[in-house]
Amino acid sequence: MRIHEINTIPDYEDNHSDGLFWSRYEDHKDSLKYLKNLASYELWGNNWPLKKNDHNRFYFKDAFGQPVGFASFMNYAGNIFKPVNIYFLKDARRQGLGSALYTFLLDNNVKIISDSDQTAASKGLWRSLYNSNIYDIYLVADHKRKLIDNEEDYKKAYYPGFRLLAAKKK
Repeated sequence: MRIHEINTIPDYEDNHSDGLFWSRYEDHKDSLKYLKNLASYELWGNNWPLKKNDHNRFYFKDAFGQPVGFASFMNYAGNIFKPVNIYFLKDARRQGLGSALYTFLLDNNVKIISDSDQTAASKGLWRSLYNSNIYDIYLVADHKRKLIDNEEDYKKAYYPGFRLLAAKKK
């Protein structure tokens, strides 16, 4: 997905989701630890390194220390983690925070598998990972994986029963 296409995706306006975001932050803010600056924001998390039997929560905070985004990952298998929720407040969207988080995890040898149902934003994120040629991107189906080396294989990832897996290049 190109940047001009990403900018045409309508904003998701949902006061319930904003309220849930703030509620989750209040529930977990005391367990968060500073991890790193990413894309001009601070990344905070409750588990680092990631734990296999827990919700691994991340929050992005702005320069004023206010949370602007949230992501949680669960263990899928071995050292492979799957996003459960990723949510950013309206003013923090389209700033590369999801890509920055994925890059941080991949650079720290965490493998990420795509959700089976992807939003336009997550498709854009996976496209940027694939196009970067920095990470190995695999096509996964029936617990088998194949390194993607052509556009046709990449496009299969959006058919039912397929997922994408990203890992640090070997």
